[in-house]
Amino acid sequence: MKIKIFILSALFSASLFGQTTKDTTKVEKTKSKFAENFIFGGFFGLQFGSATYIGLSPMAGYYITPKIIAGIGATYEYYYEKWYSKSISSSIYGARVYGQYTFIDEIGKSTRYKTNMGFFGQVEYEAINLDRDFSDAEKLSKTNRYWLHGVLVGGGIKQSIGKHSSFNISVMFNILEDKRSPYSNPVARVGLYF
Repeated sequence: MKIKIFILSALFSASLFGQTTKDTTKVEKTKSKFAENFIFGGFFGLQFGSATYIGLSPMAGYYITPKIIAGIGATYEYYYEKWYSKSISSSIYGARVYGQYTFIDEIGKSTRYKTNMGFFGQVEYEAINLDRDFSDAEKLSKTNRYWLHGVLVGGGIKQSIGKHSSFNISVMFNILEDKRSPYSNPVARVGLYF
């Protein structure tokens, strides 16, 4: 992903280098169009009760075409649960790289319901760092920190709320599902991108 951003930045810089000072409006339009294609957002999870979960996953992406987004993200999750005299807590952190393709954009154009909702598919690689083995609920003792890798494939619905802004609901399946993972298939997410 860094290579693609570097290449895009290099191409953008090369195109600006050849411009003359008289044509500043063209340079500004090119610059603003390039910046317009970036999106930011992510998802946030919160649960309280016998189990407490707080998750924060900021993400950044770039519209390569009007239907294809490539991006990166980070994640931090805090988990706490208490059973009678036992309690566990865990801090999980990691990173992800994703690609998203919008199959159908603005469903309402072809129906009488005039909605700007669309369907997308997504593939994502994630690496999370854990301090517990979540495969045995009886033990759940702390271990040395280790990395767990996953490839998530799925899709969802996006409701546009602006030119590049959307409210997304997705369902993903980890095709490398590991029993040590803190979550199981499917993984549901609600996110906001702007």
